[in-house]
Amino acid sequence: MRKLCKLSLFAATAIWFATSALAVTCQLGNHGAVRGRPQVTPAGTLVADDGCPLNTVGAFTDGNNGQGWTNGYNTSSQDAWGAPMQLSWYQDVVNTGHFNGVRLMMPMDQNDQCSEGAPDPWYSDPISTAESEADMVVNFAQQTGLYVIITLDPCPDNFNNDATWWQTMAPRYANVTNVILEMHNEPDNGALANICSPSELGTLYQTVRPLAPNSPLIAFTYENTYNLSYWCNPLQSLVQGSGISFSSDNNIVMGFHAYDNNTSDVQTFMQLAQSDGYPIVHTEGWPSTVAPPPSDFIQLVTQTIPIQWQDSDGWPDPSCSSYMIGNSCIPITWAADVGGSGGGIDTSAWYEVVNQDSGYCIDDYGWGTSNGTVLDQWPCAQQYNQEWQFRQAATSGYYAIFSRYASPLVVDNYGSLQNGGGVYLWSYSSGDSNQEWQPQNLGNGLWRFVSLDSGMCLDNNGQVTEGTQMITWTCSDGNPNQEFSLVQE
Repeated sequence: MRKLCKLSLFAATAIWFATSALAVTCQLGNHGAVRGRPQVTPAGTLVADDGCPLNTVGAFTDGNNGQGWTNGYNTSSQDAWGAPMQLSWYQDVVNTGHFNGVRLMMPMDQNDQCSEGAPDPWYSDPISTAESEADMVVNFAQQTGLYVIITLDPCPDNFNNDATWWQTMAPRYANVTNVILEMHNEPDNGALANICSPSELGTLYQTVRPLAPNSPLIAFTYENTYNLSYWCNPLQSLVQGSGISFSSDNNIVMGFHAYDNNTSDVQTFMQLAQSDGYPIVHTEGWPSTVAPPPSDFIQLVTQTIPIQWQDSDGWPDPSCSSYMIGNSCIPITWAADVGGSGGGIDTSAWYEVVNQDSGYCIDDYGWGTSNGTVLDQWPCAQQYNQEWQFRQAATSGYYAIFSRYASPLVVDNYGSLQNGGGVYLWSYSSGDSNQEWQPQNLGNGLWRFVSLDSGMCLDNNGQVTEGTQMITWTCSDGNPNQEFSLVQE
């Protein structure tokens, strides 16, 4: 039975630990700098393009050259935010903190009403500053292989202003695969007329989604799970009241913050959401204030439903390579694997690889069985010379693409480092970088394949004629020549 391999995408925040979405063992640095879209797993949470869970740390800017908050909330040189306008900070996030993403909370104050009785640069950023700061954060993140969650923190809460803000920001990052959009930070904190029928969120969704049709979206993101699991139970009514359809949009996830009095409130919400089929992500939390005592929070994230968690408290600290709670360095063994074989490419299956530009399948030209056989595109015909299997290569996160008809021949870039280099089939040799490819999930069932040897993408050369040889070309977002769907045989 044939089925289209269309994978749901979502994104948010999480923890490092082993996973198997592509039969990958999660390791620091097992991916390239350019990240593909994240994806949802059968466990109802999020993983990165390499199958590793997302684990983010807060990256706050203030319009003051990115020096962090200057209003007295946090002044420690070892705080969670550091200096997000310096590349070295992002390198530390990866190398010391072992995070694979950052959450960038962007302020907006249209009417200068949020000074809270004193000058507050946090809410003073105009949209032009938001654009420049977000561009710099995204650029640094791309250099270091990190995801970025861009979230709007408006003050005062005005959904008309929110829509105006997103009309600029959403299309700006719509085709940037390492960016995730979080629509509104904590709307239950005074923004909604009815927290259990949040129609304002549905209206905002109708603005954002058409502007960024392939971007993972985080909706709801309530401050307190008690509001969700007790006041607004059942969650189906909450979702219906918003007008957002999780069934028709497979690229949206329910966010939440765990600012509750005890862990049981958080656990109740997590269990309720996942039993109802809503993927969930945690996008903000200071463990020292979330669920006193801190040990309760540690128990929560290590022993309950494994999802994605945001750390905004006490990191990085050069003396601690684990988790900081106040002044204590606490070693953590994170909860069970959230990957799952359904979250990515099945390494035991055979696939047709269909080019988005031409609609043709990649093909073993002329049913060749010898080294140097051309890899071309040809009308899909459900035959063995168009079926391929992805097997773990020597480099973690990369795969050899085996021909079903001509095994042990695999897809090989022939050592070309230039645009336009031809792609061939060649006998498999473990450790040969010409034969190792990284599948990057682009969303909406589309993938691109990046050569370890050249860093270039598999490309159909912009041709829609049968028999065209596949080449490698510099990767570019939104390029259908480099986008492929996988049809499982």
